[in-house]
Amino acid sequence: MSINRRKFLQTTTAAGLGASLGVLGAPAIAQARTKVKVGYLHTLAVDGQIWLGMDGGNFAKHGVELDLVQFTTGLELFQAMIGGSIEMLATGAVISNFPARGQGKMFLVNDVEFATAQLWVHGDQIKSFADLKGKKISTTTGTTAPEMNDKNRAVCANIIRGWSEANDYFIGNADGALDQLQKKHYQQVPLTDLKEQYKAQKMFTSKEWKKLYADGTVTNWLQQVTDFFVRFGGIQNPVPASKYFDPKLYLETLPG
Repeated sequence: MSINRRKFLQTTTAAGLGASLGVLGAPAIAQARTKVKVGYLHTLAVDGQIWLGMDGGNFAKHGVELDLVQFTTGLELFQAMIGGSIEMLATGAVISNFPARGQGKMFLVNDVEFATAQLWVHGDQIKSFADLKGKKISTTTGTTAPEMNDKNRAVCANIIRGWSEANDYFIGNADGALDQLQKKHYQQVPLTDLKEQYKAQKMFTSKEWKKLYADGTVTNWLQQVTDFFVRFGGIQNPVPASKYFDPKLYLETLPG
């Protein structure tokens, strides 16, 4: 996730959101919240924790109200944030592209996508990779936040707190969480298909993520994807992952 510094601190006061996932808990009393306009891609690996955190009242409990705006591609997300129409975004591998061009910073990771990008073909025409030679393939070049600054770190920390609760609930109660997500947010996707999407991503508990942030593993993963974009996307003088990814906020926010 990445954040826009220009359009951010709009604070509202509202009653606590109803918690459809009761085990997560919702705020018991009204409190001042910072409203954040967040662009996102509607795919499980990107927005699963967001929806669970909103439905369960986790972000609200920590004083954050997310105003979600759906986009089709990561490129559109970054263009919207550069233009100032959204303040934060959640996306996929494109997170290693734009920040490497000096156009954003990253502070939070959902999961590792290892089989979520798939190539679909007409089975009666394409039987192997060799059959793809000379065929047109539809894709978006550059995919597989602008600058976060100190005055917004407190809000980002609260987003991390809400996210971590939703993330750990997701991992500990995968079947129930997927059923919840399918019924409320993925009605067009059969539950069996949503479960297949879940199997195509690797999730870690918030405690496990802390180790991966601290030992440089996440930074190395991001750098691998950035190197791919540098090689095939022609990025000149790329910003290294160690500069555009900020693990400190996560490490400082969550207990050991």
